[in-house]
Amino acid sequence: MKLLDRYLLREMLPGFLGAALTFIVLLVGHMLYMVVEVVVERGVPLPSVMRFLALKVPGAAVMALPVSALLGSALAYNRLATDGEIAPLRVAGASLWRLLVPAAVLGLVAAVVVFVLNENIAPRCEEASRRLLVEAVSRRHTLAFMPQRFLELSATAFAYPEDVDDRTDRLLKVKLFLVQGTNPPVLIEAPEAVFASSELVARRPRSYAPGWNGELAWGTLSQLRVPLTAEALYLPGEASRLRAASLQDLYHVWRQRALPGEARRAALEIHSRLAVSAAAIVFALFAAPLTLAVGRGRTLSGVALSLVVVFIYYLAMLWARLLGERGVLPPSLSAWGENLLLLALTLWLTWRSR
Repeated sequence: MKLLDRYLLREMLPGFLGAALTFIVLLVGHMLYMVVEVVVERGVPLPSVMRFLALKVPGAAVMALPVSALLGSALAYNRLATDGEIAPLRVAGASLWRLLVPAAVLGLVAAVVVFVLNENIAPRCEEASRRLLVEAVSRRHTLAFMPQRFLELSATAFAYPEDVDDRTDRLLKVKLFLVQGTNPPVLIEAPEAVFASSELVARRPRSYAPGWNGELAWGTLSQLRVPLTAEALYLPGEASRLRAASLQDLYHVWRQRALPGEARRAALEIHSRLAVSAAAIVFALFAAPLTLAVGRGRTLSGVALSLVVVFIYYLAMLWARLLGERGVLPPSLSAWGENLLLLALTLWLTWRSR
């Protein structure tokens, strides 16, 4: 590695490491904010919550490192432009394309770390966090329920409690919606429901069964038992099991093609993980020409604009992933489209500023 490369990398590393630490703390802090109600009001032990947050750090690092590569690159090139070092380097024969090599190296290192985290560490931590939640919910089933929120109990049953009593592990004023084949859904109203093993038991329920002919049949039962699937025993908002699978496991799911939707989601998860790793390289490369083109290093406007573009990138990524999950876009395009567009913009800015 030449002296120029080492010099530029030394300029990038402090910003990269500082941004990575900051973003990881912010993301994990956001997760703590999301579960603080569960901790304070619903009695989850604090050590379990801290362990849960620690298990989320690798996933947070996966999201933080690409943006950190962008900031490290942007701040370094902005500092060089501010101190007037770009012009002498260009006069000495270093083209703008040559100056992008250290940014590519930084992005490649970040991409490798993201890939390793995504493949070997983050899935295991994700699965461990799921098990931790199952253990917590198995001791207190109501942790999986939120007042006035729907929860899928199984493929044919949904629950809507007006209130949740964590002290006695009961659901109060609960409504159950039961799907029965081609017949209209049945509404069950019960003053309370309790848990018995892997079942939700509604006490003194009243059922309302509409018919396609417009008639309504109703009646009162002593109790109604609704099975709970394993997927119901997670806190609201938990990621799907595909997020906890390795690339090899996802590839096997895709190859089996037992369910078309499952195969598509597995393919989307594979492409998304690889695209997130590659985004670190694209971000680091993109920051340099944009920073030099906007403000010419005299201000931090180029750095700020880089962050705005990355914000738009992540919004587009979420939108494209949603379209991919619905089958509107192929998995490869929904995962890689944003990277290709940003890379094209990088090449255009570099060519324009050469």
